[in-house]
Amino acid sequence: TFGASIPPYAFPDTGRGIEVDIIREALAVSGVELEPVFVPARRIAFEFIQGKVDAASKDQGEDLTTHGGIYGDVSVQFQDVIFTLEERALTLSDPSDLSDLRVVAFQNASKHYSDWLSPLQDSANYSETADQSLQVKMLHRGRADAIVAALNIVQYLTKLVAEEGKID
Repeated sequence: TFGASIPPYAFPDTGRGIEVDIIREALAVSGVELEPVFVPARRIAFEFIQGKVDAASKDQGEDLTTHGGIYGDVSVQFQDVIFTLEERALTLSDPSDLSDLRVVAFQNASKHYSDWLSPLQDSANYSETADQSLQVKMLHRGRADAIVAALNIVQYLTKLVAEEGKID
């Protein structure tokens, strides 16, 4: 399974993407053909645990060895960043700096960055979304003060959303 909304790493409509292609080629060396399944990030580990897929691209914080999983080498490393708009001139050096901001993170981000995001989880100003293009739109439209996402994903989606005329 792969995340359904993480371009340029996975494109459900074509069954391709950086991460999908790397794993496809690695499996092909052993004569295994990849049949990618795309689901929201929150369901990646669940699909594996339920036996609906043979492998998961990520564990989303769940130890899959207890469900028969075997971990391989990391195929793709994400550089996650907290993004704000330059004109806001926000300084974020401590988790408490996020407490009064509207923050939208990728799905399950609080599991990966609990020091920074767990304190926000009960706040109406914090949310997580599987649709990362929504994060970009919310930031640029002033509906979020900060977003937590991978650098390459935000760069790709910002360009795409701007080309579609949905943000300046």
